Amino acid sequence: MGAYAFNFHFGTNPFRLPGHDEFGKLREEIHQTILASSILHGTQALVVAKYLDDHYFDHEFVYNSASPESSTVIWTQYLDNETLEKLEEAYPGRDWWIIYHGHTNYLLVHTRNVALTLRHLEEYMQ
Repeated sequence: MGAYAFNFHFGTNPFRLPGHDEFGKLREEIHQTILASSILHGTQALVVAKYLDDHYFDHEFVYNSASPESSTVIWTQYLDNETLEKLEEAYPGRDWWIIYHGHTNYLLVHTRNVALTLRHLEEYMQ
C-alpha cells in the first residue's frame, strides 16, 4: 500500500459462532475506540463497514440512532464509491474510518476523508 497517514488497528476475532455474544463486545470496543478519537479531536466520524467474503452476516456493525446526523459516529455499509461520495456531501467534515471484517479477523483504518477511503478500498481489495 501507499504511504498514507493511516492509523491501523489489527485484531483477531476468535468468535466463530454467528450471533455469539462476544461479537457485540467486539463491536462496542471498536465503537468506543472511534468515539474516543472523535471526542479527543473534536470531530465526528463516519465509519464504512466493508465485509469480507468470509464474514458472518449475523455479525452486523451498522447500527445508528434514529437521528444519525446528530450522532458523533455514523455507521454505513460499503455499497459502491458513488454512495460514499454522496455520504461525504450529506455529512461534510466528518473523519472517515473503514472496518474490514471477516470471520476471524478485522482491520480498522482511520482514513480521515472520502478520497483516502476510496484509495484505501481500491488498494486493499486488490
